[in-house]
Amino acid sequence: MILRSGAALLAVAIACNWNVATAQTVPVRTEATDPLPALHVLDGITAREWSLPDSVFLADLGSRAPVASYRAAAEAGDIRAQAILGYFHSAGIGGARDDAEAVRWLRLAADQGNAFAQVILGSLYANGTGVTRSDTEAVRLYRLAADQGSGIGQSNLGYAYEKGRGVSQNYDEAVRLYRLAAAQGSVSAQVDLGNLYADGRGVDQDYAEAARLYRLAAERGYGTAQANLGNLYAQGRGVAQDFGEALHWIQRAADQKDPTGQANLGGLY
Repeated sequence: MILRSGAALLAVAIACNWNVATAQTVPVRTEATDPLPALHVLDGITAREWSLPDSVFLADLGSRAPVASYRAAAEAGDIRAQAILGYFHSAGIGGARDDAEAVRWLRLAADQGNAFAQVILGSLYANGTGVTRSDTEAVRLYRLAADQGSGIGQSNLGYAYEKGRGVSQNYDEAVRLYRLAAAQGSVSAQVDLGNLYADGRGVDQDYAEAARLYRLAAERGYGTAQANLGNLYAQGRGVAQDFGEALHWIQRAADQKDPTGQANLGGLY
């Protein structure tokens, strides 16, 4: 760790009389007050990572730079750092969970247009965490993020339309938003859209399309998708019936503690 100390400045000769100027002290920057490590990490986050973050990626940000460095950057006005710091507080990364601080920092970033903060703050409203629960406010925030192209914003807004939370239930709009998010690689949107195809809600029932969507998410390790794809193999819906493939996918889901995978695993033996 390099400390940027306020070492005394060299004397300066003035008007040839060589009187020594008074040294001015520069505040010491320690690991806890230097925003540069966090800014370096933030500069490396891609647009796709902002659009579709996952919990593993976000937790890793807390180990790639000291959480205190994100705070220093946030207090210096960096909107990205404010959003990430808010998430850290909501998830208990780098310290105890603090819902009030999470809301404070997320709101600050969300009000300045940060899509990631808008989605996370929307989730807090949807769950009533640190704020009075409001599906209407959650939808407002999701929409702000979705309109900026945020995949997680599109997925969450689609879910709100599917379930009729904060908006009138509208399967057509849910399908439209899920498709946008799924095309960006959102595994949750791929599964939710696959469910609509499997059930024939908002679209014509199409097990083959459901299987295709589940497979996209399953191959990226998403447990729910693995369980759903395994069930289609077991039932021979949208794919040729294959109990070996069914066991393969359901076992992978169960290994991740996915409830559906665990529940269905026993039925295959």
